[in-house]
Amino acid sequence: MRFREADLEDFPLLVELTEREGWNYTEADFVNLKNTGCAHTLVAEDVGGILGMITVIDYDNMGWISNVLVKRSKRGSGIGKRLLAEGIGILGRKETVSLFAYERSKKFYQSEGFRLDRTLHFVRYKGYMSGAATRRGSYDFLRFQKECFGYNCPKILNMLASIGTVLSPVEGEGFAIVRADPKEPCVGPVVADDPVAGKSLLYAAFNQIGAGCRAVLPRMVEGTDEVERVSRLYLGERPILDEGRVFAFSGLELG
Repeated sequence: MRFREADLEDFPLLVELTEREGWNYTEADFVNLKNTGCAHTLVAEDVGGILGMITVIDYDNMGWISNVLVKRSKRGSGIGKRLLAEGIGILGRKETVSLFAYERSKKFYQSEGFRLDRTLHFVRYKGYMSGAATRRGSYDFLRFQKECFGYNCPKILNMLASIGTVLSPVEGEGFAIVRADPKEPCVGPVVADDPVAGKSLLYAAFNQIGAGCRAVLPRMVEGTDEVERVSRLYLGERPILDEGRVFAFSGLELG
């Protein structure tokens, strides 16, 4: 078995792997991540083809891990552990390495040394909630990312903004990114200095797409149903979260 970075020719097969898990990935998702220059998807393969994958993202002083997936027929053979170790190795020395885990996979990561930070909520918006937002010409992505999450990664936020819509609260400072993805429309991140304006901004972002869109929230809010609970796990220093200003994360794959 060997490990290498995925290329464009691999993306259709990787989409097939994710479809079996109901992840709603597209080839464009892999392309957009690759084009940031700070995200790398690795594959494990043998003579029979690709066995699994992992995506690692360099968030300055933090490393983020996502898309850890092994072909169903090959699970239980240690491939997931080797992928995880390879991904952590590529990230190099970081203060923190973190990820989101479904409840069904949490024990796997904990067995590899990851510790529980907090439980979060992957939700579906039901609709019928009112919110207010505006659009501005510039957004202070870096300040909010550093203060609210503890790291900087402008390339990821600029990529999200380029494929989505960016909103700001009517009062105070902050922003919300809305992605009207055809397979899984979603909202996030959503951050704001003012808690009332931030909640209104979250609902305004939901309403840009309407009922059915998804988000990862630090706490449940009215007008949403929980699809699944997820855990934020970490190695090293505990990751930062400003609970008073964060209303939604970037997503399951981006933290």
